[in-house]
Amino acid sequence: IPRIIDDVVGINKHAACIPNAEGRLPFHIAVEQNDPKDECIEALFGAAPMVIETRDVSSHLYPFMIVATKIRSRTKTKNETPEPSFKTFQLCYDLLMKNPT
Repeated sequence: IPRIIDDVVGINKHAACIPNAEGRLPFHIAVEQNDPKDECIEALFGAAPMVIETRDVSSHLYPFMIVATKIRSRTKTKNETPEPSFKTFQLCYDLLMKNPT
């Protein structure tokens, strides 16, 4: 999939700004579903950097918030401590640093 996304945004960068049927942008879906080290996230951000300032229409969260909820949701029970990967924390930090306002 990273290669397909690279090809699509290479042909037309505006494709990264086209929402799906639910109104969600590809970047928000990638941040929510993909592994934090996935190249898709970087390719979509490179094609449409303004997405960093855009809330997801379904969750109403900014991208860094979506990643933060992934960190929290890895906990299976109340007594269990979440063990997110360093890459997940790094992605959350990187997203905040790209738009700290």
